[in-house]
Amino acid sequence: MIKIYDKYYIDSDKYSYQVMKEQGTDKNGNTIYKAISYHNNFYECIDKILTLKQREVVANCSDLKTVLFEFRMLNDEMQSVLNQIKNIESGGMKK
Repeated sequence: MIKIYDKYYIDSDKYSYQVMKEQGTDKNGNTIYKAISYHNNFYECIDKILTLKQREVVANCSDLKTVLFEFRMLNDEMQSVLNQIKNIESGGMKK
């Protein structure tokens, strides 16, 4: 499982990729994750995480200027992740 952003992770099995969200810990201190959605490819997971984070921003903000600023920050973060993936896929290993 890979941490992507905040409490969002991507996991996979032989059938799909899953967007997972950290839910806290159980009585033994183990982290609990909940599957949020299932996807055919990694890029769809990134898009889903972006959408979920945007919804959180809208739910927690009261003015458009703040929402737009937060959206720009989220878009930049997700684009950075996508750029790293594309770089690796094309044979590079830059960070």
